[in-house]
This record gives sequence, structure tokens and C-alpha cells, in this order.
Amino acid sequence: KGWLPENIRRAVARARIIHAHGALPFIPHTHGTLWEFIDPQSYDFWMKLSLNMVRRCDGLYRLEGESEGADMEVALAHTLGMPVWFEHQGDGEGSSFKEWIQECARRVES
Repeated sequence: KGWLPENIRRAVARARIIHAHGALPFIPHTHGTLWEFIDPQSYDFWMKLSLNMVRRCDGLYRLEGESEGADMEVALAHTLGMPVWFEHQGDGEGSSFKEWIQECARRVES
């Protein structure tokens, strides 16, 4: 929900924090926006794609705001035993969050 450009701006701002600590963020908003513009797909198509990407992630950062799709991503992450951080718990710069993404970055580099 909300205005797509603002949602993308917020997601990219958080991804910058994650990337600055050495991890590789995936932003569903940016992955599908151009594709949707060129070749529109159903909501179910995008959710299936997004949930498949979550399965390949090491963790999930949930931005504030109402979103059925993001809630489904969080539920899947919990089912998979994946760590989930929430924007309302801080700006992504808490020590456990930093330590976690730095550990992910070390795994990617090796």
C-alpha cells in the first residue's frame, strides 16, 4: 500500500544500510517495477516470485507499513527459521543486526 515511488525510496534507503555493512540486499520493489511496466503480471505472480526469493535469502528486514505481501514474506521467513528484523525495532543499525549482516558478508566472500 502507499505510493510506489515512496515505498521504493524507503526500501532503497534501508538497503544502503545493509549494503554498507557488507551484505547483498534484495529489494522486491526494484526487481519487479520495470518488468511490471513492460509486461504487467498478476499480484499472485509477483508474490510467488517474491516468496521464492525469500527462500534464497539469509534474513529479512521488514519495513513499517501495511502490506499483505510483506506479511506473507515474514510468515515464510519465520517458518524457515530465518531471522527477521523490523523497522520499528530500530533503523537497521543495532549491533545484532550489524553482526548478522557482517557474518553473511563473510560467508559470501568465502
